[in-house]
Amino acid sequence: MSLLEGLVSYCARNPLAVLAGTFALGAWGLFEASRMPAQVLPELTRTTVTVMAEAPGMASEEVETLVVLPIENAVRGTSGTQRVRTESIAGLGLIFVEFGWGEDPYRARQLVQERLRSVEEAMPDGVSAQMGPITSLLGEILLVGLTSTDPDRSPLDLRTLAERDLVRPLQALPGVAQVLALGGGLAEYRIHALPDRMLAYGVTLKELIKAAGKVQGNEVGGFLENDSSERMLRAIGRSSALHDFENTVVKKVDDRPVLIREVAEVTMAPRPMRGDAQIEGRPAVILGVQKQPDADVRKVTRQVEENLQALSLPSDVSTRILFRQADFVDHAVSNVLDALRDGSIMVAIILFIFLLRFRTTLIALVAIPLSFLLTFLYLRFTGGSVNVMTLGGLAVAAGMVVDDAIVLVENVYRRLRENTRSPHPVPANEVIIKATGEVRGAIVQATIIIVATFIPLFGLGGMEGQLFRPLAEATVVSMLASFLVAITLGPALCRLLIGRKGKAMGAEPWTAVKTALLAKRFLTGPALRWPTATCLVAVLLVLSAFSLFPTMGRSFLPGFNEGSAMISVTAPPGTSLEASREIGRVAEALIRQTPEVKSVGVRTGRAEDDEHVMPVSVNELEVEFHEDGRSQSEVFAEIRKRVGELPGVAVDMGRPIGHRIDHMLSGVEAPIAVKIFGEDLAELQRLAGQAAELLKQTPGLADVRVESQSLVPQVQILPDPDRLRAHGLQVADLNHVAHAGFAGVKAGEVLDNLLSRDVVVRFHPDVRDDLFALDHALVRGEGLPPVPLSSVATIRETFGPGAVSRENGRRRVIVSANVAGRDVSSATEEAQSLLRRELDLPEGYSVHFEGQYESRQKATRDMLLMAGVVFLVVIAALSLHFRNGLLVVQALLSVPAALSGGIVAAWWSGQDVSIATLVGLIAVAGIAARNVIMLLTRYQSLAMEEGMAFGGKLIMRGTVERVAPILMTALTAAFALVPLALAGSAPGKEILQPMAIVMIGGLVSSTLLSLVLTPAAYRLLGDDRRGVPTSS
Repeated sequence: MSLLEGLVSYCARNPLAVLAGTFALGAWGLFEASRMPAQVLPELTRTTVTVMAEAPGMASEEVETLVVLPIENAVRGTSGTQRVRTESIAGLGLIFVEFGWGEDPYRARQLVQERLRSVEEAMPDGVSAQMGPITSLLGEILLVGLTSTDPDRSPLDLRTLAERDLVRPLQALPGVAQVLALGGGLAEYRIHALPDRMLAYGVTLKELIKAAGKVQGNEVGGFLENDSSERMLRAIGRSSALHDFENTVVKKVDDRPVLIREVAEVTMAPRPMRGDAQIEGRPAVILGVQKQPDADVRKVTRQVEENLQALSLPSDVSTRILFRQADFVDHAVSNVLDALRDGSIMVAIILFIFLLRFRTTLIALVAIPLSFLLTFLYLRFTGGSVNVMTLGGLAVAAGMVVDDAIVLVENVYRRLRENTRSPHPVPANEVIIKATGEVRGAIVQATIIIVATFIPLFGLGGMEGQLFRPLAEATVVSMLASFLVAITLGPALCRLLIGRKGKAMGAEPWTAVKTALLAKRFLTGPALRWPTATCLVAVLLVLSAFSLFPTMGRSFLPGFNEGSAMISVTAPPGTSLEASREIGRVAEALIRQTPEVKSVGVRTGRAEDDEHVMPVSVNELEVEFHEDGRSQSEVFAEIRKRVGELPGVAVDMGRPIGHRIDHMLSGVEAPIAVKIFGEDLAELQRLAGQAAELLKQTPGLADVRVESQSLVPQVQILPDPDRLRAHGLQVADLNHVAHAGFAGVKAGEVLDNLLSRDVVVRFHPDVRDDLFALDHALVRGEGLPPVPLSSVATIRETFGPGAVSRENGRRRVIVSANVAGRDVSSATEEAQSLLRRELDLPEGYSVHFEGQYESRQKATRDMLLMAGVVFLVVIAALSLHFRNGLLVVQALLSVPAALSGGIVAAWWSGQDVSIATLVGLIAVAGIAARNVIMLLTRYQSLAMEEGMAFGGKLIMRGTVERVAPILMTALTAAFALVPLALAGSAPGKEILQPMAIVMIGGLVSSTLLSLVLTPAAYRLLGDDRRGVPTSS
């Protein structure tokens, strides 16, 4: 007796013990499922280490050459590195070190940290490189707006309140990775030097900076001890009062102390801002709350909101949620759960229609919740989460997990009915064990086929692998669980509910009888009468369906319907923050005219510690929509038209998750990214402008824009070496005036209500913003009389790069585009062809297309390769099961039959062929093979065990006996997917709907052809001369 036979025998003889154990296991699974974290999608974050290097006072070109290049060269050889991207802007260098998918982020950070230590000494003075926190691709879970109704409360006061009372407490919450505040500006103590007064008192900038750094501070003088105690001695000199700065001595002139207030103005003001925020046209502070990877979105959101409610804010200050990812998570998960529930109800109805008995229906239906609970147990202990893809895997499996139980209970019921009518009935236990054994082999083989079908998804790399692997995992585990439930709980329930001694068995359900008669009359009968014609017609139908495939559009993934939008409005380079704010205000007002818009938050530029390089000329508008109203495509079209009326700006529209996925794929938030590589920045910009014009000519491309690397206005100081020598000066003296006087020098820090404030010395704004005053700024060497800057240098107005981007050691610029009204692949291919013909690339320059198109091409290649491997595995499994090559060929005929129906369904519904479509096609191929295996196995059983001669009677009887289970398994699998197929673009179902449509189409075609093509093919190929025995 084999292990499986022994297990079945034990369960049939000890039903109560099996039932108790199953109930305990189910309760455990339910308990663990309630504790699992929930998120909208699986963790899609590619392991990336972000290095941020603050370089105050440096232009983008200096940041690139002095800061970014040394770090880039150091980290490029790090083990496991896939790509290194860098961004250099004024005062900041960002290095993104990308590792392979699944790389341990902590190990990656350790490797990068080791490389950073090797270049610490090469960094310019005042420049430090540090790694950013570990965050997630979908890590931004909340945007909280802070506004005030009090006109006397300044934006700076609002920001100070946010930093003190909101940012710090929220940052300390479990699961929160980072809280970024934007708007209002960070306060600093400013000492505005007055050059005329400094000259009159003989005070230099260096002396003023030195004095400002000694204004305040605490010191410890050790301990004072006596015989029994000790006391700490402290010098308390720390102060945050402005008058203490004003009255600090700079130096003595003629025995008279010169105070800071005599040569400078002391004030508190926002530090130079590179970003701001507004809500409804009013100044605001917007907090972006980011979660840690694998943290539960809903749990972290709940903690943040509870803390916000517990805060005691001033009466004029209010908070507003601008974006809440948990809403999308709740909506998406709820939608998929509803589809799972509705599909299960449909499965129950189908089963009852065919079985017409409550008890047999119950035995089959028990497989659904038990299989799912066992799957949740597995996911819980392997670190999984409840997300759209895992629930989608269960939804896909909902109609299949009952298949094993259907086949089992149908065969057991039929054998028990025959046993009760037999003149020599045997005990019900024996009948159940024998009936289970008759179908066990087919169940095992069919389960192996289904599991093997999903293996290609485990072989997918990149983000598509991260996305679809949980779906495959949930489906495979639930199918394996259903097999265990069928061979353990199935016999036990059969013994308890339908196998009691002396229980008379009723006739076969009339629905099964009628269905078999209809199939015999209209499908199998004609196929057996004209088998050759039947096979030819089937081949023609399949080929006709396959001919539709090349005509269909192709894309990477369906779009997400998130209920929100991210709109970027980019002004020309060189636009000031104030002007950009006004553009953002006007854009917000235009967007609010759309009825479906619920709220709009505007973020201009970037936050102080944000790793996203966003110039002040860029406004990002976070738009939340009402749930009712027009479709999002119509709303997007209206908003694009309204905002497009703004003169001189570029508009880019997308959805938050979609944007972040695109950014992960190519480094730019758009589905199509054209990367131009070269070394000369001016030439790169020329090529990018030419490429952008060509892309605008491509039908279906929208929001075409060039990465913000255009030239921006600059004022350059060019020292004259001869004149410097004549005055005894060095370049360092001139640079000190330029840097300290105009950029400013941090002289110290002040602790104000536990918030650290910089003390910065720079020239007065009247001097800093006036070119005439710049000409007359005084340069002084050690012990030398001062001279005007214009006497030792030339000052000119010109243009320079606002930002410099690099990738894998080469400078590059990106031209990005969205797709509207067309599939991504065909639009990209047309754009590629156009650029190859029209874009004249100089020597040393190259163009690469990246984004969704490249990812789709790679994913398709990977899936086809893995599908080929699985196809060979399936052939091997079928060969072991049938041990007959002709039967293996007939079983494989179900694959093109299923694929043809799936292709027709996708074409009829107007879908593009996306990765989700391909996954559906692969999945339905395995499901289709399952029914054919059961049919061919029954033919063999009739020939070998009952001694029937090969011919039409054998085929007709075998087909008729298997019509009911075949239709039940096909219809349950199809109807379980109907709620997903009818979902439209409901949140959470966007990726699952294409799969469901394809699988339903494949199930319909494969089921019809299995009742027509399989009998006809078996009639032509499976006779005794070809290895099928005629008797036992």
